[in-house]
Amino acid sequence: MQIFSLLSLLACIVYLLLGLQVYQADRKSRLNRLFLAFTVSLAIWSFGFIFVYHYFNQTTAQFWFWNKFAAFGWSVYCGIALHLSLELTHKERFLRNKLAYVLIYGPGVVVLAAELAFFGPTFHPPYANDIFVLLDGLYYVTCIFASLVLVWWWGHKSPLSVERNQARLIVSAGLISFGSGFVIQTIMPLLGMDKFPPSGQLMALVWAYGVRQAIIKYKFLNLSALVSADEILAEVTDLIFLLNTERKIIRVNAKTEEVLGYTIDELAEKHFQTFIADATELQATFLTLFHGGESARRVEVYIRAKTGESIPLLLYIKTVKDGVGDLAGLILIGQDLRVLKKLEYLSFHDPLTGLFNRVFFEREMERLENKTDEAVGIILSDIDGLKLINDTFGHAAGDKLILAGGQAMERAVGSVGIAARVGGDEFAVLLKGTSATQMQDIYRKIKNEAVAFNEKHVDLSLSLSVGYAYSEGVVDIRNLFKEADDNMYRGKLFKSKSIHSAIIRTLTETLQARDFITEGHAERLQDIVDVMGKALQLPDSSLRDLRLFSQFHDIGKVGIPDRILFKAGPLTHDEQKDMQRHSEIGYRIAVSSPELLPIAEWVLKHHEWWDGSGYPIGLKMEEIPLACRILAIADAYDSMTNDRPYRLATSEADAAAELVRGAGTQFDPTLVQVFLDAFSNREQNTQDIDVGA
Repeated sequence: MQIFSLLSLLACIVYLLLGLQVYQADRKSRLNRLFLAFTVSLAIWSFGFIFVYHYFNQTTAQFWFWNKFAAFGWSVYCGIALHLSLELTHKERFLRNKLAYVLIYGPGVVVLAAELAFFGPTFHPPYANDIFVLLDGLYYVTCIFASLVLVWWWGHKSPLSVERNQARLIVSAGLISFGSGFVIQTIMPLLGMDKFPPSGQLMALVWAYGVRQAIIKYKFLNLSALVSADEILAEVTDLIFLLNTERKIIRVNAKTEEVLGYTIDELAEKHFQTFIADATELQATFLTLFHGGESARRVEVYIRAKTGESIPLLLYIKTVKDGVGDLAGLILIGQDLRVLKKLEYLSFHDPLTGLFNRVFFEREMERLENKTDEAVGIILSDIDGLKLINDTFGHAAGDKLILAGGQAMERAVGSVGIAARVGGDEFAVLLKGTSATQMQDIYRKIKNEAVAFNEKHVDLSLSLSVGYAYSEGVVDIRNLFKEADDNMYRGKLFKSKSIHSAIIRTLTETLQARDFITEGHAERLQDIVDVMGKALQLPDSSLRDLRLFSQFHDIGKVGIPDRILFKAGPLTHDEQKDMQRHSEIGYRIAVSSPELLPIAEWVLKHHEWWDGSGYPIGLKMEEIPLACRILAIADAYDSMTNDRPYRLATSEADAAAELVRGAGTQFDPTLVQVFLDAFSNREQNTQDIDVGA
């Protein structure tokens, strides 16, 4: 047995050297790390059998100690072999499910546990040993057989001779090891022929060396392993095709499947040219690469997707050669020209309006700098009051106006010039070779387009300030642009007051169409605040502002969605927050209008409470403007005594009692009393008039 001990020692050393050599070649490779695990398991098996052969008597404790030590190697090595084969043949997807690891390694762990727990010098009856050998043999046979079949089938299906050679080497070495080891270690003990010691770990040397040769010798010739590992290709955003020398598709990446709509199974083994709309130029390119001495070329083609769509591709085609310089296949990297064209379009166009952007406009102006051969004109336009619209109705309404302004410019210019959006609310037109008359005609068309939009959209007014400049001589394009800009802003300043007034009128009409003003709310409020103001002996100017305030205090509600404004029931917390925004929206509207500027601060603060628990600032007592404290009482009283979407009206007596309960918290207690006294006197006066009549 000493000779087998020496052979086991030698095998242990060889296994470790083989594993370390492959691992050092590429430490990051999963394939190499698995091979190292494979050889380490065999080395453990061999090291244990150095002493098993020495203490070959099964009645000794030393024999069973080293036999159990060796079990840590032989119980899992066949599972590692199957795992290694899956990795080598690019079947990693089967390992994504954790159940696969249980099926591969689970039986080996059970075998190891049985060896450690049940066998020893005092218990190793033949029947138990026979059952153990049978079950272990089934696991061994299943894993090794599956591994060899997997590698053989992969090599058989591969169109690459290098992969076929790789598979042939692994399968041949595996069959030698598998056959001899199975006979010596499984068949002979079952037949009672156990005179020859088990030496499977020695027989596995052949297989380990064969796998080592396949990895080291053929690794960099393995086209699939080199360029189509799933974890690499999944990250590539271009289309990638791997072709064999017959120009059949071997592999594609996920992006190719996504763009074309085919699966790899539908593409595999198909000639690449069958998917090309006109393969004449592509065929010539292939011939040049195969016979002309070139290694790479670019060509534009149209490839047919599964839907029938022809997709333009810019193909970079490169040959791949094996270690002896023979052609092994082709790598095709395709850029989707639709994406490139879209990127090119976005680089020079505004995404909202579709007009050219400032970058393109600036480039065109530079081309015309100091030109003398043609007249040049520039028209600039600006949307009036866009910030007010954004603050009031939101940016969706503002974008609608920007789109309308862009369409007005585009329709007015047509194909005569270049229309561009050069700022948030600014547009520009560049005209070449046109006359001053044509320039003025386009200017009028832009104005008319705005008028036409407003006739169709009564709820949103488009107002454009337009200016232009024209030159027939040597063009100083920057000065021409500045002249047009100055003319535009001169017109804007001239009409700025009327612009904001028109917008305010539009907002007011919108509020009247949506809010409670149509039910007489504003008129009743004006009446109440007028009575309270007179009771406080306020001057006429203050009374006029109070009446204006009562009419426009809720103008910010034009920016609140109808679903919240007219909700028939209590508002949620988020809806309440949205509703409270109307004070700030209203303030921004008021400060933009000369007519409403005197009441802007009141609009902001008209929901502040006497005890400081109001919004949006949290003012309290006399910090709150008098007009806001007056309106709070009037608005609450009118709201309680008139129907609302979320409740019915209460009686005047109940409303007055509610005001008293709110005195000192929501309302100024002094003004509540003023209100009660004033309306009590007014009702008395009304009764006296009725009696006298």
